[in-house]
Amino acid sequence: MEFQGCALLRYRVIASLLMGTPIKICKIRSKSDYPGLTDSEVKYLELIAKLTSGSEININDTGTVLKFSPGIIVNNPGSVPIDFDCGKGASLGFFIEGILPIVIFGKNKLHLVLRGLSHTVEDIGIDVIQYVQIPLLKKFGVEDINFKISCRGDEGEVILKVTPVKNLNGVDLQDPGKIKKVRGVAFTSRLNVQMGNRASYSAKGHLHSFLPDIWIHTDHYKFGEALLGITLVAESNTGSFISSEYLRGEISQFDYLESDVPEDLGSLAVIHLLDEITYGGFVDSNNQCLPLLLMAISREKSSLRLGRLSSQAVEVLRLIQFMFNITFSFTESDNPKYTQLPENVEEEEEANEPDNSDLPKNIIATCIGLGYQNMARIGF
Repeated sequence: MEFQGCALLRYRVIASLLMGTPIKICKIRSKSDYPGLTDSEVKYLELIAKLTSGSEININDTGTVLKFSPGIIVNNPGSVPIDFDCGKGASLGFFIEGILPIVIFGKNKLHLVLRGLSHTVEDIGIDVIQYVQIPLLKKFGVEDINFKISCRGDEGEVILKVTPVKNLNGVDLQDPGKIKKVRGVAFTSRLNVQMGNRASYSAKGHLHSFLPDIWIHTDHYKFGEALLGITLVAESNTGSFISSEYLRGEISQFDYLESDVPEDLGSLAVIHLLDEITYGGFVDSNNQCLPLLLMAISREKSSLRLGRLSSQAVEVLRLIQFMFNITFSFTESDNPKYTQLPENVEEEEEANEPDNSDLPKNIIATCIGLGYQNMARIGF
């Protein structure tokens, strides 16, 4: 199969490995001042080569054409952990997000140690991987998976251990529930440790206006380049996780808030978290692609409530239809926030309930999965 452009390169490789279909990607940044694959994309392909056996990767001289012939996903063929340096082009989350859907269908158990940047503005952070995407995998039946963050900063290190599964279970993720607690981490590197404390204190001050169960710890490192950021994850009583992450230097949507100021950084993270919660989805807009892909290859009917559908999720849905021949059905639904009142509520209290007419509508995405089975491993 042939594609054009650099978009969704990781998901195209994932689909190729799962379906066993060779792909060719042409015109990769052909009109850019820096044409071809980036260093991080080449590193990602090197990591794929380490995790598979028999994969053939051919890149032309200019890097604008990639031919990928998939092999067998073997993970760790030996007992020695795979140690891989991801470089400085992209964060560790870029690489982990690109291998999670395939290592769960490997021949052997996986013990992987990745080193590189822990956070960048462009890519998903390792804390979001740990607190959002790993629990999502467990909902699909991937129980034996362990993700540990050893270090943050530009010398970050994470350890991923996975036991492969035979297939994935269908899920029903339509009820986002009510938020019961918020957890988070404010991290600093080569900066005054008080800057992380100030960002954490500011975020907690805002969140305590809504619920009491708030816990944001600080993590400080003395080496690497200067780094300041905060990650917040809200968990509901039905097991949904909504994340928000802001880094120092990231563009602010408000003129009166600057991400270089620790207090404003905490405020921006809280505003973004509340914005995602208001949209009413089971997952936030930055974590929609993984559950949609897992739903497509699961063995049963699955459904997922989405708030605002991100542009990347739309492209992933098109790729799923093209590669897996799976079509999702979409149903518009009311936003669940403030729509359900207690049974014993009085009429006066009901009249004082917030009006949900201005809340954005939700989308219920439903599909019958492909029923993909792990053919690389004989016994389970």
